[in-house]
Amino acid sequence: MRALLLFLLLVAAAAAEDEGAPGLAVAPLAPDPARDARIEELIGELPAVDRPWHGISDTSGGGVAFDAVEANLGIVPDAFRELPGSGPPAPFRDLVRLGPAAIPALLRHLDDKRETKLSFRWEEEPGLGGMFAWPDLPAGNPAERAIVVRTLGASGLKNGCPPAEMLDNSIREHAVTVGDCCLAILGQIVNRPYEAVRCQPSRITVVSSPTRDPRIAVALRALWGQGDPRQVLARSLGDELKQRICADAALRLLTYFPDEAAPLVAKRIAGISWDYYPARDDPAADYYPERDEADVNLLRASMSTGHLLVRAEWLKLLDPARPAPAQLAALAAMPGDPPEDVREKVRAMLSRASDVELAAACIAALPGVRAPGVFARLEKELSRVERRDARKTQVILGALAALDEEESLPIFLAHIEKLGNYGWGNALVALGEAPRPRLVTALFKSKLDVTGPVWPSPVPAPNGVTAATRWCDLAATALSRARPDLLFDPTARIEERDRQIAAIRAALAK
Repeated sequence: MRALLLFLLLVAAAAAEDEGAPGLAVAPLAPDPARDARIEELIGELPAVDRPWHGISDTSGGGVAFDAVEANLGIVPDAFRELPGSGPPAPFRDLVRLGPAAIPALLRHLDDKRETKLSFRWEEEPGLGGMFAWPDLPAGNPAERAIVVRTLGASGLKNGCPPAEMLDNSIREHAVTVGDCCLAILGQIVNRPYEAVRCQPSRITVVSSPTRDPRIAVALRALWGQGDPRQVLARSLGDELKQRICADAALRLLTYFPDEAAPLVAKRIAGISWDYYPARDDPAADYYPERDEADVNLLRASMSTGHLLVRAEWLKLLDPARPAPAQLAALAAMPGDPPEDVREKVRAMLSRASDVELAAACIAALPGVRAPGVFARLEKELSRVERRDARKTQVILGALAALDEEESLPIFLAHIEKLGNYGWGNALVALGEAPRPRLVTALFKSKLDVTGPVWPSPVPAPNGVTAATRWCDLAATALSRARPDLLFDPTARIEERDRQIAAIRAALAK
């Protein structure tokens, strides 16, 4: 009996340690009439919303944006960032920044039927797609799932509706309401993909509006309205921080509860094990496998907040003695304009890097860093991997462009000639949003005259590319990214795109 008791105590201790106790303790929300009045004022501005955004769009779906931060962090799709006047509607941004303080008002306004200036209409195409009204809520954990199922039924879970039932709820149009916007904003704060309007392949628009189905508001109030909003949110995000994929939770914790959460996030980063990755000098490994993006994203998201405790853990990874995956993750999280001590660390890493991907990452993280013979090593490695590993190819091409735009141009052209559309796709991804106007112009200027469609060409295309996207559209998008003076909206009607492409041609001819 004594042995059994000892065993149970050990199990309990291990479980407590596993749970990361003690948890995140935060003070309750303090009364602030001026703040509360400002929140109501912002909600009162929502009827002016006149363009799609996360949670109120019939061309996107899935994922959780976070309008409280300026950095994109790879969260916002190109289809949104390239819209004229890109960025979240002002009330979205300001309410998300207010965080847990805004939750009570958002929950109250979920059934606010005031219409915005944004609406969606289904233009009938026989046998293809449709618009359907159906409650469609994600459940982040078993407790949430139980509440959603109790309120909406099992078919109310995300993607849980049987097709036959959805067909019975076909609609022709939907005007986005203030309640819909509150649903989307609440989702950003609590780290849930709550979407009042979203797309679903193929050509399906799902409308999960709390002003159409009051049960959605009932479920959300049961989920997030029981208890103090700061403490409820901190507890939920703290539980998510223990999971394998937790970058979004860490970002919100450090934004809303920086002092309380920073030690926990720093401990979470320090506890990442990099030893499960294969050894880089393994002769059986033809090329290094992709890193686990969960660790990289956690580091990037946490570093974007600039907290000193997080930065201290990040600095420990910028060490040539650490495993290569740790160094790669640290480089991917490099802040803009780092101080000289960080630059010196990167120079040391580059000079000792035996792996070209690590060398390329040093160059991408710190433009201007140099080491003898790096360009030739990268070029040689490109010829070895370009037909097998698109991701590594794109990394190397990007590093070559960063080292020397002029010298890398013939390498890009040879790569494109060898791989065709795959080569164009690799070039587009490699150059990304980096301001390399000479190289981008030399590569893509000729494509402005190609009006053929990109699809079904097997080119890795960015978000926002559709069956209607032409090569000239793709070229104009790349050129407008590299040169702010060249304006192009890939979402415009074809006549407007043709006019903008003609203006780009004229500007390049000067």
